[in-house]
Amino acid sequence: MPPLRDGRSLARAYRPPRQQEKGSRVAPIGYAIRVRGALDPAWSSWFEGMDVQSDRPGETVIAGPVADQAALHGLLEKIRDLGLSIISVHERHQEEP
Repeated sequence: MPPLRDGRSLARAYRPPRQQEKGSRVAPIGYAIRVRGALDPAWSSWFEGMDVQSDRPGETVIAGPVADQAALHGLLEKIRDLGLSIISVHERHQEEP
């Protein structure tokens, strides 16, 4: 296989980034999802105990721990099923010991 224009091989050009040193990795501990629409905090049980707060007029933040990417997709599907528009999705992080 011929090298790329900068002289690197294709395999070297697409090598995944190196892991950070042990102890300095940042792991997501949850998510905060802002949606368009005001939801009552009583929706918390439907969102599996996540915190549901309307902090701005016409917007709601659904926040809390999410076990993995599959659980995140399930949460996003519930938001879709309610017909809510997603404004933003933010990971919440904590330094690992």
